[in-house]
Amino acid sequence: PEQPEQPEQPEQPVELEETLTKLEALCESWQEEEELLDEPKTEEVNLIMGPRYSLLARQPRYSTVSTVSMLEGKDEGARRASTLGSLQALDTFHKLGSREITSDCNTLAQAFRLGGHYYSVRTKWLEEIVEDKVSGRSQLDQEDFVVVWTSYEERLYNHQQELFSDIAGDRLEIGGAEVLVVLEKLGLVPMPGALEETLTEYLGPESPKSKKSTWRVSFEDFLRIYCDLYDRAGLTKKEVERLSEIFQKQDPEENLCLGAAAITEALQWHDLLVGHRIGRLVSDTVIDGLVKEILLQVAECRETLDPAEWERGMLLRSRRSTGEGTINCTQFLLVSRMLHAHITKALQTTLQRLGISHTRALTLQQASLVLDEIGSVAPNGLEVLQECMEDSCVPVKRTMSFNELYRVLMAFCEVDGLSRVERGRLVELWERFLSLRDVCQDTPDTIRVTEMRRALRWQCYCPSTYRLYDFMEKFSLGHGDSLDKA
Repeated sequence: PEQPEQPEQPEQPVELEETLTKLEALCESWQEEEELLDEPKTEEVNLIMGPRYSLLARQPRYSTVSTVSMLEGKDEGARRASTLGSLQALDTFHKLGSREITSDCNTLAQAFRLGGHYYSVRTKWLEEIVEDKVSGRSQLDQEDFVVVWTSYEERLYNHQQELFSDIAGDRLEIGGAEVLVVLEKLGLVPMPGALEETLTEYLGPESPKSKKSTWRVSFEDFLRIYCDLYDRAGLTKKEVERLSEIFQKQDPEENLCLGAAAITEALQWHDLLVGHRIGRLVSDTVIDGLVKEILLQVAECRETLDPAEWERGMLLRSRRSTGEGTINCTQFLLVSRMLHAHITKALQTTLQRLGISHTRALTLQQASLVLDEIGSVAPNGLEVLQECMEDSCVPVKRTMSFNELYRVLMAFCEVDGLSRVERGRLVELWERFLSLRDVCQDTPDTIRVTEMRRALRWQCYCPSTYRLYDFMEKFSLGHGDSLDKA
């Protein structure tokens, strides 16, 4: 009998086919090697993949170019996804620099973290996979590790698909608000504004005329959104840039790690947000608990994005922390995300204290009242508020949502509650002060701390000696230090 005609498969771009062929060849060459590689062949991979491989090494395999084909159930797409996942596993194994690794959960969690699973590695899954897929062996070679890696990611993929289907039901898409529900079930709670930013990037802005959410998210889009937010620890892109700069500032010797004291100082973002004075949203006690918990999580290889797990850890386990150890930039983003969670909760409590619901739109007058409640002394609060809305890309209108208020608050702290006119006057005053002949300067753009009292008098401030020393202590300034314009 005549065979039924097979449906024509869409032709893939030549560039993609060549890339996948090279990847498969490289994957096979690694599997055939009998001797331990002195150095992983990451340079060879980068020549093939270019910038895409750096993304591949940080994200699960289903976020690669094979996503669409795999989701449509095509064997070719599944083969490509498996090839890319195996390649990522092989690269991770070679980075470990050993022929074999132990199959205990801590060792595997460290290996998965090295390969891009930075947070919330499910150790229970790893135990079950080692028992079922590699017969519970205590030592894993390269082939065993690839099996464990691909099995874990397949299980994660199926878990995400199950949670998505529970919300979607018979539909193929879910709304923007429902995306947050699925993310929370996966233990990934983005900071205010991060989800909206990512949805806008992938799906475009919502219709301003519609009162309901117009975003429709397919499972393919959800996987991309999840990978993007996971890679940034649930933070906005602007916040990641700001925190990365803070990390680099606290690590002048480029050791790529911070100790407890440096972490504590790096988390002191602004007086309105963090501090020991009454009225601050987050106290120093919370900062101390966050620092102890992140150091303990790193030591025990259980970094997690679940805020509830952090709460339990800070209440029960942080007392076991000795405050020793270091964290890298990725782990610093994680602890910063948890600080945002505490600020969010405290801001919601402030709104409740003022009789304002955080689930409803806030007027500009209510937003100004919130800033006053947390300690702002800006004399022209509404003007600064509107400027901060422009700076944080929030439409200047009569009302704003809680997420928009949070973005405006971060912008307000970034400019220290000063309007553009006030900042311009301060810059002009600073330049005039530097032009004085008797000003003590270490460099042309700095002045000695001893000149600080006179500089403040130029701005009509006459602080007492106590307040001056308190200011110097806050910024760790000594009499021999210098001050710049910032």
